Amino acid sequence: MDADSELLAVINKSDFKRKLEPGERVRITDINGLNLVISGTGKQTSFSFEHRCTFNGKRIVKKIRAETLEEARKIALDRYTKAKSGLHPDGIAECDLTLAQAVSDYQALQKQKKISQATEKKLNLTINKYLKPHFDYPLSKIKARTVCDLILRPIIDNGCWDMVTYVKRLLQKVMQLARAKYPEWNLDGLFEIDMLIQKPAGTKQHHPAMTDGDSASNIRSLYDVFRCISQMSSRCLCELSLHLLLRPSEIVELQVTDVNMQSRILTVRKTKTIRDGSGFRVPLSDQAVKLLNIAISAKKNPKNPYLFESRQQLNDHMNHETVNTTLKRHGFKGIQTAHGFRAVGRTWMESQNVKFEVAEMCLSHKTGNSTVNAYRRTDYLEERKAVMQRWSNFITESSQGMSLA
Repeated sequence: MDADSELLAVINKSDFKRKLEPGERVRITDINGLNLVISGTGKQTSFSFEHRCTFNGKRIVKKIRAETLEEARKIALDRYTKAKSGLHPDGIAECDLTLAQAVSDYQALQKQKKISQATEKKLNLTINKYLKPHFDYPLSKIKARTVCDLILRPIIDNGCWDMVTYVKRLLQKVMQLARAKYPEWNLDGLFEIDMLIQKPAGTKQHHPAMTDGDSASNIRSLYDVFRCISQMSSRCLCELSLHLLLRPSEIVELQVTDVNMQSRILTVRKTKTIRDGSGFRVPLSDQAVKLLNIAISAKKNPKNPYLFESRQQLNDHMNHETVNTTLKRHGFKGIQTAHGFRAVGRTWMESQNVKFEVAEMCLSHKTGNSTVNAYRRTDYLEERKAVMQRWSNFITESSQGMSLA
């Protein structure tokens, strides 16, 4: 505070020596809307600061936490200056209001909602990879065009359209929360990103899979890779992915309790197409049962509920990309993926003249419209048992003795 401000002050340090009777209350006005409130209580006299100002025609009163009169005056001056400048007195300074703050607020909100471990992991990985490099960017300057050029364009150039959509939606949610939390800054909601970033027609890409040529030779080449895997649990994961034809996320998130060896049924709790909690029953072939037993015996942490446990994090499962990473390391990048195993199996079923509805159900695909599905209440379990056993037999024969099963 300068000398002129000090002369205008009304509060004196001697005011803090007052003694009031219980029930008495005195308010002393200072400069810039600062007030000293003195209250008499049964035990002693209490002293507190409050600040009053007007913002958008509304009177705002807030208690100030300050140890000294000088500190209270500084806080009052800051709030008074913001209100006179048309900013909310409790708003964060523009230099502090960055993308990092908005993302932190969003992560805190997601934790309150108690999202799943897998969802939280994907969120954190995405933030660290795509948003963290831009954390210092002022939130007030983030516009739809800025996001497209700085954040989304590198992802688009790599052709990762699924990630483009995920990051785009994430940023919209982050900014939507920031708009609600900091209304005084008139932040851009990024609602027009969808108009600026649209997936071009004909850019849909299928998961790479070796569906051409001789199926037996293709499977043999996969087993040339599998036999090089030294860790038993990873080896079982790769082989089971081929035998069971599950999606990568579905198989790595399997828990030991999902396997019933007596009925030879594996239950996937939630799939991409079945989310009503009923689960999806997967019949187990002789080879799948043997591989599952090996995987269970290879577990090192009995308290970890997952069948394929993570080596880095306690009580977590393997990464969804484990099989893909193995395939890429051995030269199959752009040729075969873990999800592409499903295409290999579905192509084989087509060559074996498997009934269409049964083949699609082997991949947990829904067929027909909602009316048809309302009356067709079967998962073709018995038919699928025979098909999946034949598929496993074909894999074993094609591997030429390299299979663990």
